[in-house]
Amino acid sequence: MVSSRTSAIILRRVNYGEADRILTLLTRDYGKIAVIAKGVRKEKSKLAGGIELMCESDISFLKGRGGLGTLVSTQLIRHFGNIHTNLDRMRVASEFLKRIDSVTEDETSSDYYDLVLDMFVSINTLEIPVELVQAWATMRLMFLIGEVINIENDSLGNPFSADQKYRFSYEDNRFMPDQRGDVEPTLIKFLRLLATESPARLMAIKNVTEMSIISANLLTLAYTYSRPVVNK
Repeated sequence: MVSSRTSAIILRRVNYGEADRILTLLTRDYGKIAVIAKGVRKEKSKLAGGIELMCESDISFLKGRGGLGTLVSTQLIRHFGNIHTNLDRMRVASEFLKRIDSVTEDETSSDYYDLVLDMFVSINTLEIPVELVQAWATMRLMFLIGEVINIENDSLGNPFSADQKYRFSYEDNRFMPDQRGDVEPTLIKFLRLLATESPARLMAIKNVTEMSIISANLLTLAYTYSRPVVNK
């Protein structure tokens, strides 16, 4: 039987039996797959080093009947070790992987793989606030799944005004003009930049941490409202 080779990221892993582990992997070439890593929990397993959390790995696997393949070989490509050194970064990265797992199917676009990889690179960079990565990744994921926040015009179809305050409608994913609202036009401008720029480039913005915290809270609520978390 011929094995298949691709790069992969672990979304989820579950211990199985005495020494095995079942892995849910997001791959660049085969979408989302499930494989069994036999004997991986043994001390001298040759598979263990290449399938750590928060890593990108080169893997070979055999496609199996019933959807569960068998992991044949692994080799570490990149280990994003800084994520493990900070509880907030680990929490945000883990929650994002759960979201990716919940919205992806077996046949899924490589855009999701690229998004996770870019998120790893950014959240592994300690100079970038974790809230900025959280806001950026959530915004990009919402675009991918079609739950797009309207950041081009307000709920009346008018361009955003620097003299107007707004409130966000979670039902419509739009900003409504409201002089008693708590959303400033500068926040909407920041959300537009989240949709087009990388976290590293956004670091040049004044008050980026404060803007990131507000944006992360709004986007997390918007995402949760449109797609409640599904426990798998």
